[in-house]
Amino acid sequence: MEKNFLYMGVAEELAARIRGGEFAVGDRLPSLRELRRRTGFGLATVYQAYLELERRGLVVSRPRSGFVVEGGRPSLPLPETFRGVPDPLHPTRSALAAAVVEAAATPSILPLGGASPSPELMPRAFLARLTREVLRQEMDSVVGYEHPKGYPELRRRIARRCLGRAGFLSPEEIVITNGATEAVSLCLRAVTQPGDAVLVESPAYHGFLQIMEDLGLFALEVPARPDRGLDPAQVEAVLAQRKVAACLVVPNVNNPQGFIMKNEDKEALVEILTRRDIPVIEDDTYGELAYGEERPRMLRAFDRRGLVLSCSTFSKTLAAGMRLGWAAAGRFSEKVARFKLNASVGTGSLHQRVVASVLEKEPTFERHLRHLRNTFRRSIDLARRGVERHFPEGTRLSAPQGGALLWVELPPGGDSLELYRRALESRIAILPGLICSTTDAYRRYIRLNCGHFWSEEFDEGVRVLGGIAHTFAKA
Repeated sequence: MEKNFLYMGVAEELAARIRGGEFAVGDRLPSLRELRRRTGFGLATVYQAYLELERRGLVVSRPRSGFVVEGGRPSLPLPETFRGVPDPLHPTRSALAAAVVEAAATPSILPLGGASPSPELMPRAFLARLTREVLRQEMDSVVGYEHPKGYPELRRRIARRCLGRAGFLSPEEIVITNGATEAVSLCLRAVTQPGDAVLVESPAYHGFLQIMEDLGLFALEVPARPDRGLDPAQVEAVLAQRKVAACLVVPNVNNPQGFIMKNEDKEALVEILTRRDIPVIEDDTYGELAYGEERPRMLRAFDRRGLVLSCSTFSKTLAAGMRLGWAAAGRFSEKVARFKLNASVGTGSLHQRVVASVLEKEPTFERHLRHLRNTFRRSIDLARRGVERHFPEGTRLSAPQGGALLWVELPPGGDSLELYRRALESRIAILPGLICSTTDAYRRYIRLNCGHFWSEEFDEGVRVLGGIAHTFAKA
């Protein structure tokens, strides 16, 4: 496993430099001996790293020239985001979204539509061992009701893990929930009333819009750039004209676009909102899956007034089926805790204790996260190459800074809903961008899930999707 990490680490570093433009198309990469000298790793490790880059289509081996860059900066431009801000609109696409999610979970269908990592990427043996230990040592606690806010030791370990990335976070402020979906829902209930407007990024995570539809809320969509997210100046201009009760965003490894907001933009956004006494809910579901050397800071790190409500989950990093998330709701913590108590009394004891044990064994968890990030990054690179090869001219493609989601804009004439329907006929699930907005702004967009060991089966799925997209272009 460690050897895997060594060569993958070298490959990721070189891939990042290629994507960043340090090596242009046609440039010769350092020789094997030179790279061995620079990294300190063995010849076999650096050679395996080059083979990995060759597999991704980023380099090619040429006689007497060594390894040469074949794919530098992304050849496809980033997707466009609609311009302008519509009036607050009530989301109305929950039925369609539910059908899309159900199709994505069907075992016999190629899972390019959901956002869940493949179960084979999760540390199953590690979780099984810890589960046995918990059942052997804490059976009496497991079969009883848990504290309504959650297992105290798990809350302490979450607070400790957030040091340096979320400011000061007290364990007493944390409420353990059934995944991030419940965390966001509880926070929205705590800061809004039916009929209120909530500022969201556009495109938005469709799950947010479904929750808002159920709560009787309106969505005020503000365009988010695919490379850096919301523009604080535009948010300020919008708030000068429209009233909102709260803001709901995904600033770290955004769903669906994959961007990470810059720290200066995060700080400015929090300042603009808190100056107006507007609570901001951040979903940090994918924060642990950022590709960079450092884990990005949360909006919470810039909060001075307790108006940032932070939500996250272990669904994308450990096990989606555990349904284990959390909310740290600032000045609204007691209200969120009361809503949680009234809704479900508490969250399952067994999974809370297992995850607390995982966080206790931090080095093992960190190795798992590193492996997960490396796998996702590799799959994203291979999926991008597939889209570039198989989709029609005029396609635009996101360049995610973390996670495993690709946001694809089809050329004019494309229809994500029709592509979704025809893909299902070929036993392929995708997510139509239509459900990521209250408007039809993203009817030509789709989201692809690359949270798998990429294989010929997935590459073939992308080829089939590209063939369908070509029929739209011809029409």
